[in-house]
Amino acid sequence: MKHRLTATEVKNAKLPEGFKMIRICDGNGLYLAVGRRSKHWELRIKTLAGKETYLRLGSTNDLTLKEGRLFTVDTHAARAKGIEPKHFVRQRRGKDTPSFQEIMGQWLLIQKKRLKTSTYLDMEKRYRCHILDSSLGCTPIKLVTSKHIYEFLDTFDQKGQIPTLNKLFTMITRVLDYSAMFSYSEPLDLSNMKSLFSLHRSTPHASIEVNGLGELITLVATSKLKLSVKLMFELQLLLGTRCCETVKMKWADICEVNWVWTLPKEICKNGLQHEIPLSSQAITALKLAKQLADDSQYVFPSPHKKTGDKPRCKATLNHAFGNLGLKSQMTGHGTRAISETTMHEQLGAAETLIIEAIHSHTDNNTIRKVYNRKTFFNDRKRILEWWGNQYSDLVGAKTCSYYVQNELTTFL
Repeated sequence: MKHRLTATEVKNAKLPEGFKMIRICDGNGLYLAVGRRSKHWELRIKTLAGKETYLRLGSTNDLTLKEGRLFTVDTHAARAKGIEPKHFVRQRRGKDTPSFQEIMGQWLLIQKKRLKTSTYLDMEKRYRCHILDSSLGCTPIKLVTSKHIYEFLDTFDQKGQIPTLNKLFTMITRVLDYSAMFSYSEPLDLSNMKSLFSLHRSTPHASIEVNGLGELITLVATSKLKLSVKLMFELQLLLGTRCCETVKMKWADICEVNWVWTLPKEICKNGLQHEIPLSSQAITALKLAKQLADDSQYVFPSPHKKTGDKPRCKATLNHAFGNLGLKSQMTGHGTRAISETTMHEQLGAAETLIIEAIHSHTDNNTIRKVYNRKTFFNDRKRILEWWGNQYSDLVGAKTCSYYVQNELTTFL
């Protein structure tokens, strides 16, 4: 039978000459670690992954031999329940109790590895703007209650910021799950809390009626807007892209031999690379844009040169429509609604999958999505060419490109 320590041996234990530290075994993985200036208890135990490690349980001044043995038994029991020993020990010792914002910071770092960059940056921005240094953020994670979270989220409900509330609620519940998983705090059930807040009633992006498209094109084309903004409007309408995709269009992503624009997956909402065949009208607009872009890598570079080579703001078209007196009637995203609605109305249900592919929508039918791996490239090219002709015919060929070309010729 192994020798077990006595309280007297613990008190009289000294470090032999020539050693920096020694460990004296008491049994069950418990060791007395004797150093030059202090003595403390350590537990030799395997992590859940099976790697052997030593965990510091506390100083002999704070923890008696009997207490050290009880601590050891409890830690082994916690490991048997699937709790990581180091997290149990840290919680039991009550050392370095982290705040809610510190735990959320750890959780965000894990999300950074698995989420799209744009999604992660949105979450990180919400963390900085709403959680960091807030009353909830500064509260120790072990002391966070349902009432804390309700009072924090209710401020957004009172301001009518329901989408922000919903996104923060999702982040908070996931952070609390993470915290409980690693024994930073006890589990907290928030499953019924959302029923206490207002419901979010989404409203579609403002968009004119399809029959008013011709007037809109003429209004933009003959306006005093920047030439590049006119071409941005035209390209977005012709291609059915999102504002955030259009402004990030780079010359390097455009093949000027086959005239195909390849959107990198990093800027696509669905995280998938998207190839867009360019119609003759889109090609004309791009050639004009190249004359305006100078040496920028972007098709639509920011006019603020002091900031470096950056793309225009994704709200550019919204500002443009506001300047034209259409603030509550038309948005940049509305161009997608117009093109999609027109295509569905005039081409019918037979072309639905092609039209959805043009607008880079993910198929909601999961089974069909698995088996349907075609990108309908040739069909999309056919419909985009048809749409380009429809666009030109609406204004008798006097498109944005037509007026931009005239202004550039006059200027030169």
